[in-house]
Amino acid sequence: MRFKSNNVYKSILLLSFFFSGFSLYSVFIPLLMLSLFLTVYKNKSLYAGSVATSWNVLFLVLFVLCVFIIGYSRLYLDSPIKYAMYIVFMIVCLTLILVNNIENAKEMLLFLILGIFVRAEFVVIYSFLEPSGVYGYGKLLDPFSHEEINSPGISNSLAIVFMYLLVAFKANTFNKRIFLTLLYPLLLLSSIFLGGRTFFIIAIISLFYQYSRNINLKATIWFCLISIGALITFSLIFKDLPVFDRYFNLVFERFGSEGLKSARFELIQDGITKFLMQPMGGFTPHASEYSGNWYHNIYLDSARVAGFIPLIMFLFSNFILFFSYLKYKKQNGKVKSPYFFLSVLTLIVMCQDVVLEGNMMLLICYALFTTMHIQTGRYNKNGSIL
Repeated sequence: MRFKSNNVYKSILLLSFFFSGFSLYSVFIPLLMLSLFLTVYKNKSLYAGSVATSWNVLFLVLFVLCVFIIGYSRLYLDSPIKYAMYIVFMIVCLTLILVNNIENAKEMLLFLILGIFVRAEFVVIYSFLEPSGVYGYGKLLDPFSHEEINSPGISNSLAIVFMYLLVAFKANTFNKRIFLTLLYPLLLLSSIFLGGRTFFIIAIISLFYQYSRNINLKATIWFCLISIGALITFSLIFKDLPVFDRYFNLVFERFGSEGLKSARFELIQDGITKFLMQPMGGFTPHASEYSGNWYHNIYLDSARVAGFIPLIMFLFSNFILFFSYLKYKKQNGKVKSPYFFLSVLTLIVMCQDVVLEGNMMLLICYALFTTMHIQTGRYNKNGSIL
C-alpha cells in the first residue's frame, strides 16, 4: 500500500512538471498546489533550500515583481499583474517542490522539458501543415490560441530541450537511446523549419561540451551512430519533398550570407546607450531593419520598462550562480553537475528572446537549473520555512 501511494505521489509530481512545461494553466496550477500540499504532508515541513538557493529564488521573484510593478504602464501585455503572478507562482512552487523532492528532481526536470517539447512541436507541426504555407521563419500559428506568434520563442524553447537532453539526460538503456534517436531528428527538422540561428549555435556549444566530458571511444562511436541514423532517417523522409528545400536553403542562407550579422547587435548598443542616459527606464528600441518593441534581451528589456532596480536583482541572481560555481570548483577541483552549464546557456538564450512579455518558460528553466546547480553542489538540509 505504501509502495502504491509513493507511485501515485511521484506521478502527481511528474504530471505537475509536465503540464507546467506545456503551459496548460487550468491543469498545472491545481496540480502544483496539490503537489505542494502532498510534499508538506510527506516531509512534515517545507524545506526552502540552501541559503544560496533561497536568496537566488528571492532575487528572481523580486526581479519579476519590480519589472511588472515599476514598468506596469510600459508593458505590452493585457494583464501585466496577472502574468507576473503566474511567473512568480511557477518559480516559487516549482523550486520548492524540486528541493523537497531532490531524489526525483532529475525526472521532474525531464518531464518539464518534455512538456515544453510537446507544446512547441504542436505549434510547429500545426504551422507546417497550415495550407497557406506562410508560416515558418518569422511567424507561426498557435493551435491553442489560434493567434500568430513569433517563431524565435518556439525555436529557443527547442534549443533548451535539445541541450538538456544532450547534456543532462542519461541514455543508459536501449529504450532511452531509441527515444533520443527518434527525438533528435524531429528537433533538427523543426529547427530547420523555424530557421533560428540560436538553436544551431546552442546545439553546437552543447555538443562540444558533452564531447569534452566524454572523450572515449564508446561515446564517440555511439555519437557517430546516432548522427548517421538521424541523417538516414532525415533523408529517407524528406528527400522527395520539394517544400523542404525552401526551409533547408533558408538556414544556409542565414548563416552563409548573413553569418552572425543581426539587428540585435545594433539593438544592444542602442539599449546600453539609452540606459546610461535614462537609468529609470522609459526608452524604446531603435535599429535599422527592426520595427519591434523589444530588445530581445532580458537585461535590456527589463531596464527598458523599469530601469536599474530590477536589473540589480537579476544581476544578484547571476552573481550567486557564478560565485557558487567558483566555490564548488575550489572545494572539489571539478564540478561534474551539468546544471551550471545549462544555467549559463539558458542565460544566453534569454539574451536572444523576449522573456518576461513572451517566453517566460526560459526564466522558469533558469530558476530550476540554478536551483539544481546550487543544491546538487552542496546539499545540506539546514532549515525549513514551515
